[in-house]
Amino acid sequence: AAALTECRILIHSVNVAHVAMVAEVITALLFPFTWQLVYIPVLPIGGGMLEILDAPMSFFVGLPTASLQYVEKRVLEEILVVDLDDVASFTEYDV
Repeated sequence: AAALTECRILIHSVNVAHVAMVAEVITALLFPFTWQLVYIPVLPIGGGMLEILDAPMSFFVGLPTASLQYVEKRVLEEILVVDLDDVASFTEYDV
């Protein structure tokens, strides 16, 4: 539902291959719709790329769990964060 309503979505896992695979599967499941906004299956941490998480627009971004330590906590409060290693833990999603 979050993908269909164009929320700000961050998925993360220790295994980067899982992040990329789940990101691709979720975008494929949107068919016949397509994700038209920022889509980065695996966000590189170098070169200031983490600043995209503070952008005021919707996005769908994958990130290795180790990179979360570089993200400010206030930024994560405004994003739907899904931990692929512990699917039972995610931030609240309100429509």
